[in-house]
Amino acid sequence: MTKPIFHPLARALAAAAVVVLATGAQAETVLKLSHQFPGGKGDVRDEMVQMMARDVAAANVDMVIKIFPGSSLVKPQEQWKAMLTGQIDMASFPLDYVSHPGRLHRL
Repeated sequence: MTKPIFHPLARALAAAAVVVLATGAQAETVLKLSHQFPGGKGDVRDEMVQMMARDVAAANVDMVIKIFPGSSLVKPQEQWKAMLTGQIDMASFPLDYVSHPGRLHRL
């Protein structure tokens, strides 16, 4: 079985988040991550963010990534606005959303 191509990228992003956010954190920081994909059912996009959350937890840096799969916190069309307003901290979008200029702003 081959590993997903983005596995090293996910680890690098998690490490970067740990370094940036942990520098000034005194208490546990909870980041809310929303996505529209099924959670816990083997979906590779959900697995990617679960891997990031596990790596952050294993780093023991008083930070937790709480994942809200399946549009359970924010509907897909509202994710971009929710990040801009601080309702959520992170989101996982389909690549097609960001490959077309302006599409995220129309969500």
